[in-house]
Amino acid sequence: YDRILAQGIEFYHSTSSADLIARMTNNAQAARSVLDLVVTSYVRDLVTLIVLVGVMVWQQPALSLICFVVGPVAIYGVNRILKRVRNIAAMEFR
Repeated sequence: YDRILAQGIEFYHSTSSADLIARMTNNAQAARSVLDLVVTSYVRDLVTLIVLVGVMVWQQPALSLICFVVGPVAIYGVNRILKRVRNIAAMEFR
């Protein structure tokens, strides 16, 4: 909206009002569609994750405890290794 308001007089002489209204409407609808999709997917995935963790704890409590203890340590280790690999790769490409 701000970009349209910032245009010069020549822009408005060469562009019809119907075209401007169509652009604004279509862009707003596209943004809303993307936002709806992202929010819906995020909520659905979050609920799925919570339910699956609950099922995991209910079916195998001991194994779940091991996963909750070992998992973060493993993720931390993998992230450190990846950081080293990225640094080495960045040095070789300089």
